[in-house]
Amino acid sequence: MAGNASESLPDRGATKANRTSIGPHSRLLARGTLSGRSREGRYQRAVEAALAQHVAPGGEPTITQRLLIRRATKALLQLELLDEAGAKTEHDLRLAASLDNRARLMLRELGLAPTTASPGAALAAHRTRLLAEQEARERAAAAEPTA
Repeated sequence: MAGNASESLPDRGATKANRTSIGPHSRLLARGTLSGRSREGRYQRAVEAALAQHVAPGGEPTITQRLLIRRATKALLQLELLDEAGAKTEHDLRLAASLDNRARLMLRELGLAPTTASPGAALAAHRTRLLAEQEARERAAAAEPTA
């Protein structure tokens, strides 16, 4: 399902369950009470899973990453719904521009390149390098003859 995250929302079927539409200005989006069974809920779950996999492959995103992912997903869903409905008014155009910017900034904050190492790996490598430099200085100081 995560493979569908980069695509737009799937077409609605002609079933009775899909007749109630969730639009870009829906209260369900504002409240965050989408059903996971709805088309929009499935899209939101797929995008969240894809972003979580992107920022923490094989692991669990940090709390700040999860919060950014949740907010970015809501903005992306609302933007998809607005694109689907078509921007009809000046308000819709401004909303689309602000949602686009909001999603762009949050996604940039999450990072463009997938994370390959754990967050502590860079700190551990830096610490190891500092300890090696300190030991080299101590060896050099011990090797110098004292007068």
